[in-house]
Amino acid sequence: MKERQMIAATASAPSTDAQRWQSIDWPAMEKRVYRLQVRIAKSIREQRWGKARALQHLLSRSFAAKLIAVRRVISTKEAARQVLTESGGPLPGNTGGRRNN
Repeated sequence: MKERQMIAATASAPSTDAQRWQSIDWPAMEKRVYRLQVRIAKSIREQRWGKARALQHLLSRSFAAKLIAVRRVISTKEAARQVLTESGGPLPGNTGGRRNN
């Protein structure tokens, strides 16, 4: 009986958003996006405009591309925040009050 409980506990899906975010296979997502980008470049080189447009459409709506875009924005914001806090400057969006335009 205990063995079944242990298996069920370890085989369960991630319970929080943070755990799900950490469990994403990032190299596989990057490979998927890269392969689509290569196919787009190849179709443009071959002047197959319809295929290029269809592949661009596919890339812009792919879940992998959206995940990578979100990760890139998050890492850029974190890097900017770290630089600003180390330099002693104000954090983005924290002006301390209203601005007079």
